[in-house]
Amino acid sequence: GLVRLACAVFGRSPALAASEDAGRTAEAELRDRLGAIAMELAACTSSPSQLEDFLREDVVAKHPQLIFVCLPRFAGIARYILFEGLLQHRMVAEARDCLDGAMFGELVEYAVTNKDIQELLEAALRGGQLDGARRLLGLFARVHQLPSIEAVVTRAGGGEGGGVEGGGPESAAASYLVGVLDALRTAQATSGIYDDFAKHLCDGAM
Repeated sequence: GLVRLACAVFGRSPALAASEDAGRTAEAELRDRLGAIAMELAACTSSPSQLEDFLREDVVAKHPQLIFVCLPRFAGIARYILFEGLLQHRMVAEARDCLDGAMFGELVEYAVTNKDIQELLEAALRGGQLDGARRLLGLFARVHQLPSIEAVVTRAGGGEGGGVEGGGPESAAASYLVGVLDALRTAQATSGIYDDFAKHLCDGAM
């Protein structure tokens, strides 16, 4: 039906594919417009489950560049699927440039609530935004009721730590955060700035 038709407009035009830089710019603009039309068709004609499948299988999986076209047109579960796609495809830097403040704030809230902040935190560190990264962890701690970010940082650094044991939801959140911080501490792209960040966290107690 129209959802399949919507998918078809995402295909690359052979004539446009042969163009040089100006042609590629025109193609991008055309695909944005076609994508917007496709989203309107999908939103008006699909059942919720069809729409969700369409966003997961056709937009996020095959055409993630169209996530930004789709986001303003959907809310609720459909928007969460698109947020998940942004994080999955490591498009946080693009999201910061393309989304308005309110929409980017929704992305942050989604990532924090669903314990999926690694891409956001990495993007902040790589951009030298230590205060922003610190605020992100502060929000994570408040939402998941972590009593001590310093204890989590110490544990991630190989220390004993404290205040992160037990079997409750806060323990699961702390364990997740330890894993994220360990990954950033050892990753080539962020290891150089991680020590400065850890000191920044502990110097300004959250």
